Formats: sequence, structure tokens, C-alpha cells
Amino acid sequence: MIQNIINFLKNRKRFGAFALCTLLAIMAWLLVILGKTYITQLSFPVTFINEQNNYLLNTNETDIIQIEVKGSGFNLLRSNFINEHTPITMYLTKLLKTTNEIELNLNSEPYISSINAQIPYGLSIIRIQPNAIHFTLRKKHSKRVPIKFSALLSYAPKFFITEPITIQPKTLELFGDSIALSTIKEVSTENFTQKNLQANVAQTLAIKLPEGIKNISANVQKVYVSIIIEEFTEAKFTLPVQVTNIPDKKTIKTFPDKVPITCLVPLSKFKQVTATDFSLIADYAQVSISENNIKSNYNNKLKLLLNKQPSYVRNVKLSTEKVEFIYKNNVH
Repeated sequence: MIQNIINFLKNRKRFGAFALCTLLAIMAWLLVILGKTYITQLSFPVTFINEQNNYLLNTNETDIIQIEVKGSGFNLLRSNFINEHTPITMYLTKLLKTTNEIELNLNSEPYISSINAQIPYGLSIIRIQPNAIHFTLRKKHSKRVPIKFSALLSYAPKFFITEPITIQPKTLELFGDSIALSTIKEVSTENFTQKNLQANVAQTLAIKLPEGIKNISANVQKVYVSIIIEEFTEAKFTLPVQVTNIPDKKTIKTFPDKVPITCLVPLSKFKQVTATDFSLIADYAQVSISENNIKSNYNNKLKLLLNKQPSYVRNVKLSTEKVEFIYKNNVH
């Protein structure tokens, strides 16, 4: 039994020594392999920066460049661990000339040096594809357009806005191609949805530029929106009926001569509102009266019209929409 244990321990020592030698051999092999120089191709997104604001640079070509690079296995392995390569930035200010066509040769100086400084350390550039990128130079134009508040709002019962919704600023200036700008009439905010509102709203919203239109920018990215909300309460008044357009030789009397109304008024203004803030009229011009009969279908009734009311009052309801009337000729 003891001899078996001794043999097992000896075998474990031999296996451990073998495993260590194997591991050291693999590491030595990797050092040799990774120390060699290799050539491979990497993909990089490229961003073109135009610092001259008076012009637009348009290109229909790719915004991805393929760079053939040379480097040690260590550096290439490290580069492959980067999931997304940092975009290559190209400044085009020095390219702007009087001509409308520009060709950017990526395989020439100073672009090779500029790109080389932005790729992972230890790699050197052999070749860049595409070899050249073509741009069209266009004059940049501007246009001022209104900003539309894009919203879906609902209010709690008896809560309403008491003032027009304010947007600051109300307009913005767009910059871009003249043809593209001509198709834009307004710019909207991001969608804003609120339900069962019971309090004032003060919100900063981003601007949404029209989709599908390239090379458009704006001098405003966000707007401030203010919504004033207040609770309303019911108010009741009795208004006299005023008949208008009465012929000089006639006297008109309505039945009733006063009509009750109900309306919703902001709580803050409830004590300020009186019956004199309203005007209720019945226009006699609705009918044509001869001496003996009425030549209309009004059946001796006049339709009532609320001619005046405070701007902040809502949901005005008349107890009746029409009043009866009689007339008599004045005797001189």
C-alpha cells in the first residue's frame, strides 16, 4: 500500500515537470511568432472636418477606409482586441480652393503622417484604400424657420392652460445647401407627451432636424418650453339680451330679456369676473319683418350670440340658444 503511494507521488512529479516544460515551450513559441513582422488590413471610420463655415463638402464615397499596415504580432494582436477603432479625423481646410472639385489623395503627405499618428501604436502604414476621395464644394446658405412644439398633452378635469404656450427661441437659423433648405418650412422639437397635467411645465427639448436631408445644421440645438396651467371653477351669471340692428320705427322686446350662463374661470380670477365682462346679443337682421307678417323661418325667435367674453374663460354655456320676441311700430 505504501509502495503504491510512493509510485503515485513520483508519477505526479514527472507529470508536473512535463507540463511545465510544455508550457515553457509554448510560451517560447508564442514569443517567436508574435515577435515576427506581419502585414494585415484594418478598417477605420473616417471623419472629415471642414473648418471653413462658408462651404459644404459633399461626397458620395465611403466613410470607411481600409489601411494596410505592418507591425509585430504583439502590436497586431493588441489592435485586434480593440472592438471599434477610433475614427480617423481629416481636416480639409487647406484643400479649399476656388475650384468646385477637390480630390483628396490619402496616400500622399501630409495625410499619411496624419493617419499614421492616429492608428494604434507600433503599426506603420503601407497603403490606404481608397487611394483618393472626391469632394464637391458648394456655397453654404442660411434660412430662418419657425420652431414647432411637437406635443401630445392632456389635462386633469377642470385644469387648462391659461396662457399661450411659449417657446424660446421661437425661430432658428438653418445652414446648408440651398436646394435642401428650400424644402424645409419649419423644424420640430422632440416629441413631448404628458397626461393628466395639473401643474405648470418648464421643459428643455432638443431640436429634431428633418430626416433624410444631409449637410444641414442649425444654430440652435435646444429650446425652452413653458406651459402655464391652472385649476378652473364654475361661475354663473345672468346677462341682459341686447337686440341689435333694430329699425328706427320699431321697438323690440325679447322673452326672456335676461339669460343665465355658466362658464369655467381660473381660480385666480374668480373674484375679478363679473357679468359686465360678457355681452349677449340678438341680431334683428336675422329676420325681415313686414307690417303684417314675418318673412323667415325664425318663428318669432332670435338666435343668441355671445359677443364678448374674457379671453381666459372657457366652456361658456347659455341656458337657451334662442329668445322669442315681439315688436311694435313706434308712433311719432
